[in-house]
Amino acid sequence: GPSATCQQGSLHGLFGALIQPRVCGAPFPICWSQVMLFPSCHFLYFICSMFDFAFELARLSLKQKLPEIHFKYGSFLEDEGKFEEAEVEFVKAGKPKEAVLMYAHAQNWAAAQRVAEAHDPDSVLIVLVGQADAAFKQKEFSKAEALLLRAQRLDLAVKHYKEAGMWADALRVCKEYLPGDLEALQEAYEREAAKKGPRGIEGILEQAREWEQAGEYSRAVDCYLKVRDPGNNTRMEKCWMKVRDYCGPTELFQC
Repeated sequence: GPSATCQQGSLHGLFGALIQPRVCGAPFPICWSQVMLFPSCHFLYFICSMFDFAFELARLSLKQKLPEIHFKYGSFLEDEGKFEEAEVEFVKAGKPKEAVLMYAHAQNWAAAQRVAEAHDPDSVLIVLVGQADAAFKQKEFSKAEALLLRAQRLDLAVKHYKEAGMWADALRVCKEYLPGDLEALQEAYEREAAKKGPRGIEGILEQAREWEQAGEYSRAVDCYLKVRDPGNNTRMEKCWMKVRDYCGPTELFQC
């Protein structure tokens, strides 16, 4: 009847007031000039009491709003550094990914992994990639590479190694896991080495030796053939001898 409609409208209006965008962590409009005079413990008690009231109101007549209140309460708890309590609220709100991101931002990778595996399997990838990124920044390269292997994102390992100037590792990972990208990466490496002059030549020779050790003799020959150092006849002679060894004396000029 009309009275029920009015009551429902009043409840919606009251609830709307309670969940207006937060100011300083609160989900409702308040007279902040007065509230900010509270001691911090009283302030927190005041905020939590208002959330309790919002929950009670929603349980009585607006159950569809409960997830929204859980989310807002979780956001408030996160701001207060109460991560475990915030996690519970985010899960109740049906937004476990928020808890995963919260823990990832705090670099609590174990907690982020736990929540992702239990409530949001799609977020496991986010955790592994984020943890690998942090490991690269801390120069824990083996750990980072292992994490990206689990995430099946070895392209990111190649990217990180390139950015760190660790071309040998970038080429190694690319050869093993992304062979289709190897030729382009090799060309990028050679362009980078050419910019560095004699120092770059050392890099090309180092790469040639690594290809030899890996049994990739054709790629080693390609590297030796790219060495250009007219001022160092001894070095050039050694490179041509390497080419001759792998191509054979009669095929030297066809390699």
